[in-house]
Order: sequence, then structure tokens, then C-alpha cells
Amino acid sequence: MNTIQLLVADDEALECDALELLISQTGYKVTCLKAKNGREAVNLARLYRPQIIILDIQMPGMNGLESAENIRSFLPESIIVFLTAWGRFDFAQKAIRVGASDYLVKPVDKDKIKHLLDTCFLKLNNPTAKGKDIGKADIYDNIELQQVMTKLQNAVLDGNLEQAVGTEQELLDSIYSLYGHTENAGHQLYEFLLVFCYGVCKSVPFLYQEKPSSENPAELETVLAEFIRKACDAVREDRQDKYQRIFVLATEYIGKHYMEQISTESISRKFDMHPVYFTQLFHKYCKKTFIEYLTDIRMKNAADQIAAGKSVRDTAAASGFSDTNYFSRVFRKYYGVSPADYTGEIR
Repeated sequence: MNTIQLLVADDEALECDALELLISQTGYKVTCLKAKNGREAVNLARLYRPQIIILDIQMPGMNGLESAENIRSFLPESIIVFLTAWGRFDFAQKAIRVGASDYLVKPVDKDKIKHLLDTCFLKLNNPTAKGKDIGKADIYDNIELQQVMTKLQNAVLDGNLEQAVGTEQELLDSIYSLYGHTENAGHQLYEFLLVFCYGVCKSVPFLYQEKPSSENPAELETVLAEFIRKACDAVREDRQDKYQRIFVLATEYIGKHYMEQISTESISRKFDMHPVYFTQLFHKYCKKTFIEYLTDIRMKNAADQIAAGKSVRDTAAASGFSDTNYFSRVFRKYYGVSPADYTGEIR
């Protein structure tokens, strides 16, 4: 496909510049237009007719929703994506009504932008998808169905799994009654999942859910069921002990990022806690200090790599150590022998 036009509108110039940089790193041929408010976005869209438009919802004067409604009137085939840090369920519904194809939740990173452009280019290259009214969301025009959706969200946020499962089935029965087991039913269920998961994740701290990878109804039902159970479990766990789940997530994060330069300051920031308080609670919930826990993870990984024949230098780097000598001293203290003498028999 030839170079396409992409318009970004955000009243924060740094946000626009950051998005332009991330877009340039995806490998796609994209010319990026930048607007500082909704009104300017409408004018640029009218002038350049971009195929993809990313609008911040909260902008002074004309907000993203108003801009999208205006742009949709003269660019019905454009792909409109909302950029937002907001978690209000009713706002997300309005976004779909004015023709949103997707959402980007701040902070945005390269993976999110790449995934978004993958999806957008697929739609732009697919005449069927292009001809389809991707912004239409009839599911939100049905008042009774909206009530069922609100009932489901309330049940999940209350941690009532039994009620949530019953309401989930009620929702699915209503969707299939309206649309049958068709492609349109899958599309409506996909749109609902985007909004529903987004709203719940914004209400439950440190709850995450990847966007569905397809509009296959059977797969979407599985995603919805698993998310409902995960969200209800999180709500109940937080009600009993608001920190237990945080430190499970913290240890999982360490297990995935131990090779990076992580510290109590960086990880406490990730979980919105003061470093001193985080350190105290980490010891309480993990039975070790943060440094002890991190060192355990790094040394176990290092031992496996040394035993497999990897060099001391490469093992140090892969275990989060920038100084090979310091790594060797820590390794000797931990295992009683130097990395060069380690055979894998000492544990």
C-alpha cells in the first residue's frame, strides 16, 4: 500500500510528537498530520482527508467526540481511534456511537501503536472491511440490552461471580436473539468487549486485559467468560486484602524483568506506592527483602545459563548485571564458587 495520511489531535504537543515518533518506528509508510485541538483536527481532516484519525477525547473547545461526529459527516470511511486516559463507561459508549473503530489508552507505547496500525492497514486493504460500517454499533441502540450490560458490569465490580455469570448468559442470549449466530453478532460482541473490559479495568486497580484478536463469537465468549472470572476474583481479593494481589503482580513483574535495571523506586512507581512503604510491604508479603528476592531470581537464572555453557560476560548481562566483576562476586557469595567453577551440582 502507498503512503497513507494519519491525523493525530491532542492539546498536548508532546503527546502528538511522541505518537508521531512511535508511528515512525512501526515500519509503515505514514505521513503524520498533527492538530492541537478538535476544531483544527476537523479542518485538517477536511483539507487532507486522512485515512486514519487519532483523537484525544478530552480537548478544550471541541472535544474528540464532537470532532469525530463532525469528521464522520464528510469522511464516512475513515478509521477513527480515540486516545484517552478516561475510564467512564458512558463515554466509551458515546465513542462507539460516533464511529470509533478502536481505543488507545494512555500511556501509549510502540506495541500498542504497532497493533493499532496492523489492524488499520488490514481494514484499509480489505474491501469488505472497508465497505462495512465499522463504526456502527447497534448494540447500544437497544435500551434493554444496555440495561443488561450495566447489570453485568455492576455484578463484576461487586465481585458477584454467580450473578455475573447469569447476566453474561442473559447478554449473550440477547445478542444472538437480535443478530443470530452471524458475523454481525461477532462484531457487536467484539465492540461490547472493548467497552466492557475497558470500563472494568479502569475501576479495578492493576487489572489488565488484551484486546480480542478476532471477531469469532465462540472465541469472544471464551474471552468474556475468562475476563469476568478474573475480574470478580480480583475484586474479592482486594476486598479481603488490598495489597495481596499487588505483590503477586509485583513478583510476576520481577520474574519477567529481572534482567533489566529495576529498583525499588522504579517498581514502586509502577504500583503507585511510596518506595519506603513498598519496601516494608514487600518484605511482609514476600517474606524477603526486594533485593533478596531479585537476587534469588537473577542467581537462579545465572546458574542455569552458566551450567548450559554460556559465558560469564553474557550471563551477567542477561541476569541484570552491567559489571561482570560485581556479578562474579555476587555469584560466589550465593553459590560458594565462582561462575567459572560452577558445574550445576551446587545448589
